[in-house]
Amino acid sequence: MRSAKRNARVVLRRVLVALVGTTALYGLISLHAQYQDVIRDSYTQAETVSVLLEEHAQSTIDSIDQLIQRTRDRFASDGLRSYSEADWYDLRSLATTLAAVQALAVFDREGRLMLTSRIYPAPDYSIADRDYYRDHRVRGLAFVLGPAVEGRTPMSKAFFTISRSVIGRDGSFQGLVVAVIDVSYFRQIYQRLNLGKHAALALLRSDGALLLREPFSPILLRDGMIDRIRSWTLFTDYIDRGITSGSYEGRTTSDGLARTFAFRKLDRLPLVVLTMLAHEDAVAEMLPGILRSAGLGATVLVFLLVLTAWSFPIIDSDDRAQQ
Repeated sequence: MRSAKRNARVVLRRVLVALVGTTALYGLISLHAQYQDVIRDSYTQAETVSVLLEEHAQSTIDSIDQLIQRTRDRFASDGLRSYSEADWYDLRSLATTLAAVQALAVFDREGRLMLTSRIYPAPDYSIADRDYYRDHRVRGLAFVLGPAVEGRTPMSKAFFTISRSVIGRDGSFQGLVVAVIDVSYFRQIYQRLNLGKHAALALLRSDGALLLREPFSPILLRDGMIDRIRSWTLFTDYIDRGITSGSYEGRTTSDGLARTFAFRKLDRLPLVVLTMLAHEDAVAEMLPGILRSAGLGATVLVFLLVLTAWSFPIIDSDDRAQQ
């Protein structure tokens, strides 16, 4: 009889210890599962945001290109000439039709400014040293996007350009029409998405040139940045291999944060949109629910620990009494 009771007490001890261990293990597994759910949700969110960025970039730049073509037809269809103050008023009116456009300008074949929506008469200004001018004049490109550049005065904001060549009737390059795009227009729209403290969004050319990023830093406009961007997983593992959309996990070199990346290459423009969501932000958003689950598990665990601690002395005292 005593042996049976002693065996029962041993079994009870083991059951209590097993319950404590099982509860703790279940809690860890549950937390891991919730974390994996958060990461999966971040993939869905990043891919959804990238679709929205693609649609916005495509529609916005299409509208700007149409405005550039209207400007070219109005002011350069018969070749470049001297422009009057009335021409300036017309150009300024055109420039105000789109919020993203900071200014419109017409340049001659040497890169000299002929007409700008900002001021009349046009100041002595040249873009002959700008990459986008050489893309038109030297490489013969009809349409050029970006890259982002810093203004040449202390008060100037970063901007990128969209431009089209002016071609004479003999097929020769006569100049170009340029739309100066306000980077802050895109940044304000991106900020409204409210994707988390450490989230980042970018608009890139398919050759790696940066048009804009939110949050923005002048460091991104330094020489050699294109080569650094070209070394990103986005290009080495996806874009350069002909993959036009996808998502993956990685870390940004600037802050070392683990992120979910999602990208889409636009069909009709040489652009890539990139969404970068920090896992830290995703976990922080789900933290209240995780803490509630963890709190419930901890309560059960503490109860079992107390029950175990309370039962052991009783079992031991019974054993001594029976001896």
